[in-house]
Order: sequence, then C-alpha cells, then structure tokens
Amino acid sequence: MESAKKGSTNVNAGPTSRCYGQGAELRSAPRSRTRERWAADEGVLSRPILIYLDQNYWGRFLTSHRHLGDFVLKLVEQGQAIFPLSSVHMLETLKAAPHIRHAALPFMEAVSNGHWLVNFISLLRLEFRRYVGLDGIDCLRHGLITDDPLNSIGPTDGVGWMVIKKVLGAALRFAERRTGQEASVFTILNAVADSKAICQGVAAILQRGAGDANQQQTAPKLDRESLARAIGVFPMVLPHDERSLKSAFPSIAVRMALQHSIMKAVPSGLAPNDLVDVSFLSATLPYFDLTTTDRKMGSRIREAGADSAIQSKVVCNIEEFRGAVEALL
Repeated sequence: MESAKKGSTNVNAGPTSRCYGQGAELRSAPRSRTRERWAADEGVLSRPILIYLDQNYWGRFLTSHRHLGDFVLKLVEQGQAIFPLSSVHMLETLKAAPHIRHAALPFMEAVSNGHWLVNFISLLRLEFRRYVGLDGIDCLRHGLITDDPLNSIGPTDGVGWMVIKKVLGAALRFAERRTGQEASVFTILNAVADSKAICQGVAAILQRGAGDANQQQTAPKLDRESLARAIGVFPMVLPHDERSLKSAFPSIAVRMALQHSIMKAVPSGLAPNDLVDVSFLSATLPYFDLTTTDRKMGSRIREAGADSAIQSKVVCNIEEFRGAVEALL
C-alpha cells in the first residue's frame, strides 16, 4: 500500500492528524486510514501487520530511540502497520510529567491513527463468531481494532475502570457540545492530566476498584455457563470440556495462563494494572503479529506455558524491534 505523494489527492485520506517530525516539531499529514483500506481489500493476501507497543516503547521512541519513532510513522503513512492504543496507555500517559505528556500525546495520536484495541468481552464475542463459522481469522483481527476509545474499556477491567469510562464519555460529549465538533480523547487526557485534583480522583477510583483484583487470588476456572452469560449466548452452543473451550477461545487460554504465572511470582495477588495488562495481552498474543513488552512480563509470558495459543512474536528488547518488524513485512 502506497502513501499519498505530496500534492496528490489520496482518496483514502481522512481527517488531518498531527504527525511527529524531526526534532521536537510536529507537522500535519493526511490520516492514512489503514484500517478502512484493509476492510475494503478483504480477501487480498496482504494486510497491515498488527503491532502492540508497550508503554515504555512509546516514550523511548520520543527520546533515546527517535529513529524508531520515524520508522513507525513511516509504516503508518504507508499503510503497512497498525499500532492500536489501549486503556493502559491512557492511564500511563495521564500519570506522566507534563513535559513528557505534551510531547507524547500528539505522537501517540499520529502513530495510532485513532485506532484502539477492543475490550476483552468484545474479543470473546469475536472469537465466538469465528468458532461457529460466521467469520474467518482476518475478519476477527479486523474486529479487534476500534475507532472508539471507550470501546477499549470493558467490564472485566474492574469497577474503577468502568467509572473512568463513564467520566471520560461524559467529558467527550461535553467537549463536542461546546465546540460543535468531534472531540479527541487526547485533548481530554491533556486537560485531565493538567489538573492535579482530577488526577488524584482518578487514582482514588482505581484504588477503590482494587478489590476486584484482590478477590482473584487464583486464576478463574473456565466456566461454560459464565462465559455464555458474558458473551450473550446459550451455554449449549459452547464446547463442553475445558480443553475444547481453550481451543475455541485462545484469549481465555492466554489470560488464565498469564494470571497463574503472575500470581506465582507475586504472592500478594493481582494488582488492578496487572488485570488490565493481562486483558490486552490476551488479545494481542493470540492474534497480533508482534507484541512488545518489558523483560519481566516477557519472562512471565514464557513461563505461562500457553505456547499453543500464542501466535504473536514477543519482543522484550527495543534493540530487536526494527529487525522483528522488518521480518514481518
């Protein structure tokens, strides 16, 4: 897929987005609309590769590894890759120092191209459609990405996150009414983070939601009835035994294995951030082409023993990132 040349009209181009340039400057560039072209070209062998960036990669692309920041932007502009964001990125960027955040948000907006990873319940519904033969694997991968940041937060992320989802939704609607145009979640995040009182409120909400995590001292059993209720289907349409359920729903196999692995390493139990991390890794490890993470989580993934469900290449060293991406192109 070729990016639009300067001075030409690109029929796939959407609204203007802010793109990261050399030095600390930003430049305007047409939005690549990679996902829309992927949808239009379904059935074509080539598709954009799906890459999930750990939070520390976003920051290092702006500081010690700026050449990789230029590299990922070029991939996005050429329609070769999609780098969706998640609610984890929302929170971590919210906590960053103002000078870091003000540099990071425009860059994240440009590289993500407004794409977000769906929440875990939405993923389970996509897996069910594939299990019963309604969709193929490429359709499932396409459904993993949403243009609505609120769809990145789901009930399995805990009570605290669901409160934040409501507050963020109200803030977006208020901003749209006030300006008369669609509001950007990145603008809202900047405004929220500039208020110390609001940041403290967000931290308090997540702390109160920590009870959800602390109650899960052991990885949950795979319950066919509970799964059926979560995705809104009759239990009898799901496989009977646990092995078949894990095969039909790889995200559950990964989620359970990762929770076991984390709790073996952390006897005090899962923290709220662990639950959210596991939720998104459960989506990326079975279906993305490449998942980046830190060394600690990388070792937990290796120890999880869910190799049959993990299809993604896992990169824990930023120096290996470009080579791993180029091997996929």
